[in-house]
Amino acid sequence: KRLHVSTSVVVPEDVKTIKETVIQTNAKMHEEYVRKSEELFYGFYSPDGFTTFDLERSPTTWSCYSVDDDTHHCQDNNTNSEEEKVVMTNNKPFDIWNAMMEMEKRIIPAPFTKDELARVSSTPIISSEECDEIVHECENHYWGWGSSESRYGTPADKVGSMINLQDLSRSYSLVNFELLPRLFPAIISAFQSLKHTTVPENLRLAGSRVVKYDASQGRIELGLHRDGKLITANIALNHLNEYEGGGTLVQGLPNFRLNPIKMEKGHVLL
Repeated sequence: KRLHVSTSVVVPEDVKTIKETVIQTNAKMHEEYVRKSEELFYGFYSPDGFTTFDLERSPTTWSCYSVDDDTHHCQDNNTNSEEEKVVMTNNKPFDIWNAMMEMEKRIIPAPFTKDELARVSSTPIISSEECDEIVHECENHYWGWGSSESRYGTPADKVGSMINLQDLSRSYSLVNFELLPRLFPAIISAFQSLKHTTVPENLRLAGSRVVKYDASQGRIELGLHRDGKLITANIALNHLNEYEGGGTLVQGLPNFRLNPIKMEKGHVLL
């Protein structure tokens, strides 16, 4: 939440630090999330922890997006090569909503910095054939695409159609045993802040679903929202030339409504 005041704010002593009861409650919630994750998306997890990563097909170079326009670069995790920073242009008509967003102070969750808003992989994290497998299974699913209630201010009839990963057989195995060994090291590679705070073995998948957007049916969006987990990974399952429009709006970017992030088939947005 953001607080806008014109005078100084005095914070009482008893709320300057997080209360122990809150910490204990958060710890229990965290343990429960981890337990459910390991039951549902077991992948190559064992009591001894993750043992194998597919580093050969795990992206290590990234296009970088930050909260402001300052030029910066993403470095390869294994070399000194640099990836160019994507500069979001502002050559469209004035938009009052974007102007308000520019003036607001953006709250950046720990452990990230303002330079770590989003990353797009320079190489695919899953192959074109693997993307096609997922799409084929979804399109031929026995129960078909599922509908959804209204989400984040978007009416139900405009929300993209969805299928939970656990309702798919081949795609479920693909994510568990082939994607996760690439995704977890890729996440650590993409964000410098994470390299100093955790390792791929500590990451877990909290949830996964396939979403289909179809303008002919009016199902075109999910609405602006912030996911509650550490990282959200979006993987494109279609080539850019297979559709018009599309992309992901990231609210912290300058003039974000006019500059959706788009990526090629198989590439991942973090």
